[in-house]
Amino acid sequence: MEKIIIIDSYHSSDYHTEILKECLRRLKKTDYKLLLTSHLPIPIEIQSQVDYCVYDRENILLDSASHYWYANPEFRVNINQLGHSIAIYRNMISGVTLAHAMGFDYFYFTHGDNLFDFGDLVSFDKFLNEMVEGNKKMIFFQDESWYDSLIFGGEINYFMHYSRLPKNLEEYESYTKFKGPEPDFFYHLSPNQENFLIKTCVKNLKFEGFENSEMDKISNVKIICEVLPSNLGFFTYLMNNSSRKLECDVSGNSFELHPGCYWYAPASGEICVSIFDGKFTLTKKFFAPGENSELYSKKGSLEFFNN
Repeated sequence: MEKIIIIDSYHSSDYHTEILKECLRRLKKTDYKLLLTSHLPIPIEIQSQVDYCVYDRENILLDSASHYWYANPEFRVNINQLGHSIAIYRNMISGVTLAHAMGFDYFYFTHGDNLFDFGDLVSFDKFLNEMVEGNKKMIFFQDESWYDSLIFGGEINYFMHYSRLPKNLEEYESYTKFKGPEPDFFYHLSPNQENFLIKTCVKNLKFEGFENSEMDKISNVKIICEVLPSNLGFFTYLMNNSSRKLECDVSGNSFELHPGCYWYAPASGEICVSIFDGKFTLTKKFFAPGENSELYSKKGSLEFFNN
């Protein structure tokens, strides 16, 4: 049984890279080969931690955006996120295609910000063996709505034949029904669900067999750090939607940001932000308003009430 774990990564900062390295350090404790696929060049240090790498320079982003908002009597914040469904699909395609060419029979696909607990690693083989013994073809984790794309696996030949994922915008427009990987996955694959081993998950938080693992560590809304336009000018806006306290520094102003809390201040000139989550440090630099004003406007907006 030749088996491999395919890891999707977009290591766009030191923060992302350190989390990816930790993800790989843990997965190396399994007896699976590791394949990393990304739309960013892969550093030599990272290449040395995996068995195979795929770098796809074409990172197709969708103009349609997912949306996060928060409001209270003082203000409303909107955060826009460019759609990256095609980018993820292309990483799935390139990873599975190379794995097939190298003679692998079974695979898992996961993301570089899933930090699997060492005690949970046995679930990879446990579920794969259960799938094979039950004469199933794929393993999916399903919440009350659809299959989650944070982790899934199965027979490579079956997935290549039945998934038929889009690799460009034209194919995507024909493929998508819901403008999201999870509902689209479910729509196209669930008619064959009798061939799947189904495990449970709860909205990207807890996955059956991986209850002690930290999944989706770099969710785009767990730690919000942006410069945003508002009806009162540009503001630096931070919000902690994670489960742990953050130690923050904004251009020399240090403070703690507890779960569920936010912080904002007028933005002018160079703004250096450092956020420590207890293990990893996220750093960002902004220049506001300046020539990046249009870029910041695409990130979202703040609206203050009763000003």
